[in-house]
Amino acid sequence: MGPVTEGLSRLDDADVKAISVYIASRMRPAGGVTRPVIAITDNAQGAAKNHVLGGQLFQGACAGCHESGAPMSRQARASLSTVSALKADDPRNVIQALMQGISPPAGKGPYMPSFADNLTDEDLAAILAYSRARFTDEPAWKDLDATVAAIRKENAKQ
Repeated sequence: MGPVTEGLSRLDDADVKAISVYIASRMRPAGGVTRPVIAITDNAQGAAKNHVLGGQLFQGACAGCHESGAPMSRQARASLSTVSALKADDPRNVIQALMQGISPPAGKGPYMPSFADNLTDEDLAAILAYSRARFTDEPAWKDLDATVAAIRKENAKQ
């Protein structure tokens, strides 16, 4: 799957959506019911308007890898609109990813650095609120600031 993921990372969101629509149309189960297609969401203007600090921090810390068309986005990084942790009801996994970073499988491929030492709890919560508003159709997480602070405390004890 690694080479497939890397190859697909070079496509823009419209091409990925077209491929997923095609594959979904070919995978009809008995009875002809189609499976849902993964939606590519990117509400950049609305998110930037409603989450100014988060948008600014995203541009500085995240856009080099995760902005559509960014040089690093071509290195097997999926669109953030496909990241399940960003769509989850509980933000804990995506908070941990920002704080601890993500290592590539078997040490090969792109990684995400840790931001725990570079960003405050307020900064992390702002980026996450912006990212959720921009890349998903899910409602805002409740008590995100408190959850970020609690996870930082938990990580400090370990």
